[in-house]
Amino acid sequence: MSNSINRRKFIKSISVLAVIPVLAPALAQAAQLDPGNAQAKAFKYTHKSEVAGKTCSNCQLFTGGAGAEWGPCNIFPGQEVAGAGWCSAWIAKA
Repeated sequence: MSNSINRRKFIKSISVLAVIPVLAPALAQAAQLDPGNAQAKAFKYTHKSEVAGKTCSNCQLFTGGAGAEWGPCNIFPGQEVAGAGWCSAWIAKA
């Protein structure tokens, strides 16, 4: 009987460990994009838009939530851009 209890504990432990690699990327927070980054410079990225009515948060490439201060952008994978920012790749949300 005690062997079956140990097996159950072992199976539960393994199942928890199997989920960690799946959740880890979702839990990791992306770094904020540095405007000095070569790619950011190439796209003239700024944390604060100077173009009226055009910000990262209303760009089709911005995948952050509505009203998000920072969020992911398809142009800068693995990094977050400012919702109030802008770059030359800006496309109006449909």
